[in-house]
Amino acid sequence: MKNATLILILVLGFFLRLHYAHLDPYLHAWDERYHALVAKNLMDDPLLPLLRAEPLVPYDDKAWCCNHIWVHKQPLFMWQMAASMAIFGVSEFAMRYPSVLMGCLMILLCFRITMLLTQHWMTSIVAALIMTTSNYHLEQVSGWIGMDQNDVAFSFYILASIWAYAEFKLKNQIIWALLVGVFCGLAMLNKWLTGLLVFLPWALLSLYHFYTEKKVKMIVPIFLALITSFAIFLPWQVYLFHQFPDLARYEMTYNQRHLSEVLEGHGGSAVFYLERFPQYFGTQLYLLVPAGIWVAWYHRKRGDLALNFTLSLCLLVVLFFFSIVAQTKLPSYVFIIAPIGFIYIAIAINALFDLLPTLSSKQPC
Repeated sequence: MKNATLILILVLGFFLRLHYAHLDPYLHAWDERYHALVAKNLMDDPLLPLLRAEPLVPYDDKAWCCNHIWVHKQPLFMWQMAASMAIFGVSEFAMRYPSVLMGCLMILLCFRITMLLTQHWMTSIVAALIMTTSNYHLEQVSGWIGMDQNDVAFSFYILASIWAYAEFKLKNQIIWALLVGVFCGLAMLNKWLTGLLVFLPWALLSLYHFYTEKKVKMIVPIFLALITSFAIFLPWQVYLFHQFPDLARYEMTYNQRHLSEVLEGHGGSAVFYLERFPQYFGTQLYLLVPAGIWVAWYHRKRGDLALNFTLSLCLLVVLFFFSIVAQTKLPSYVFIIAPIGFIYIAIAINALFDLLPTLSSKQPC
């Protein structure tokens, strides 16, 4: 029965995403049309990212919207889109299919991470169901929300790295540590260094154990994982700087400017992302994110303390970094930690249901 329920949710999640991928038979203005065109051109040469394959008029090679060689974003998600179009034919729908698959797998990852954290099946099912029906995520799959397939892939690989780390903490097998490195490397190959997110809590926990237990072996897995990440991420960067040195340097500088400047008018206050919590998590339901964090820590003996620390720190660091440090703000920057929010919402909902019998028993007859 339990397995059947999870399978039903996965099937629902798949067909929901497939439906959203087929909603609009056209490319959306921001940023899907650019991603799709570069992905289509990558079908001819995966190592040559082109926007306008044969520019007929003069262009500014630094203008990401209008240039020839397009290295404005990392290529993995566009390689995935190109592969999908090679299989299913060139269309708006085929271009979105990798997001359908990754979005469906994120449901399973949410379930497993919640199960490892809480050891509670119903809480895990609720987390999976919230991930299944996340409107913001579905709109990303459809291409309607800016950065679309790029952020779906980025979110997937970050969540996969957290899952692999949770499995490593449980099983203490080096294969899981290496898998963390693989997923982090793929995450960076989708966007940038935020893909290393899980290494922050892992490093802090490793240093703590190294300090308390004085064993070098405590920090070996994280170094192996980090080496694996950069072994995946760096070859493309070396290739870019070798093939297109001026453009690669410009794009790296441009990426760094997101921290210190408001680029292209995308500014906002320190509460820019907090104000969008209802959009990320649902009206009223977003209030359960902090409630779930409090419940998870209050009842920390019920769950995995290290995993709870990892999830909480990842959520808070991303929120703090993009709210306070980064001056350029876009709604989807913080949505990468939304699955963690879904997990804490599920924990809060389960806690509320646990309270119901207690509250009922206190009612006067």
